[in-house]
Amino acid sequence: MNRRKKASNRIKLNNKTRIALLVIGIIMLAVGTAELYKSFSTEIIIEEKEIYKYTNKFTSNYSMNIKSNPYIPEQKMSAGQTYISDLVSTIDMNLNYSYTDSVEEGVPVKYKYSIDVIIKALYESDDKEYEVLNKKENIKKVDTIDATSNKLVINENINVNYAKYHELLKDFKQTLGMNVDAYLYIVLTVDTTADVNSEKIKNQYKSEYNINLGSKIAVATNKGNDTNTNSVKSKLEEKSRIGYDIVRIIGSTVSILIGIYIIYAILYRTKKLNVIGNKFKEEFNRIFKSCQDRVVIVENQVDTDIENTILVSEFEELIKLSEELYKPILCWMKNDEEAQFSVISNHVRYVYILK
Repeated sequence: MNRRKKASNRIKLNNKTRIALLVIGIIMLAVGTAELYKSFSTEIIIEEKEIYKYTNKFTSNYSMNIKSNPYIPEQKMSAGQTYISDLVSTIDMNLNYSYTDSVEEGVPVKYKYSIDVIIKALYESDDKEYEVLNKKENIKKVDTIDATSNKLVINENINVNYAKYHELLKDFKQTLGMNVDAYLYIVLTVDTTADVNSEKIKNQYKSEYNINLGSKIAVATNKGNDTNTNSVKSKLEEKSRIGYDIVRIIGSTVSILIGIYIIYAILYRTKKLNVIGNKFKEEFNRIFKSCQDRVVIVENQVDTDIENTILVSEFEELIKLSEELYKPILCWMKNDEEAQFSVISNHVRYVYILK
């Protein structure tokens, strides 16, 4: 009996509504569980520390060697003066480079370097510049050398045949009939590789020297003194800790509880709404209201031992019999979805069954 009462106390809901609520409950339970897990997840802290700092330092100087001529008595002119391109024969240059680091003890360093002379010519057309010549000549190359950072020093004295490149440009312009802007670049390129804590730290330094070619005046532009410092950082320490997000914990716990309650309520406190049962109730109420003065509701099933039982197809026929025989209509509810209406007279039972 208790089970039947509990079943009858369940709320009837449309099947689509029950499924939608059940899905919402499952989603809230899943999301809440995931968020609760995140609330106690491990947080990784990564610290970066500087492990190496190094400095490139470059200094240089030059002088121009002048061809014998009746106009300029000097055979050598120092840096920073005005030079007539056609009178310059060669350039004497001193290139000085050093590599130092912040480590007190010398760090193993491998290095190599080269000195190149590069001719570049640019042609201007339609407000755009086009590179029409790029000629490179190596005048010195040193392969890999082992050293330490506090002993890495390069000191080179070179002689550049400026007149040769100047004549080459003049011939290029006359032959092709092109008016170009051209420069002579003297480039010291140093490649270093430092071994710090088994990590290879690579560095490349290039000097910047350029001198006009093919024009009347030779102007030298350079960074005679250049110093730059770089540092290398590494992820040295990794720590872990458990993070507690109180707001997330409370929110996820509430979501879990609501999800569980929705699932429980749908499964144990509701039942599927029976459309047929609803139609039965509508028809029963219509019949009862139309002739409630004739209908008598009985607790027990009407006597079925009567010899003759006649089923009628329409309730209106039962009303006519009730009026003709002056008998009440007895109503017995078999269950929530079936009712039996009976009129008894002279051991004959007339029955209309509503389902």
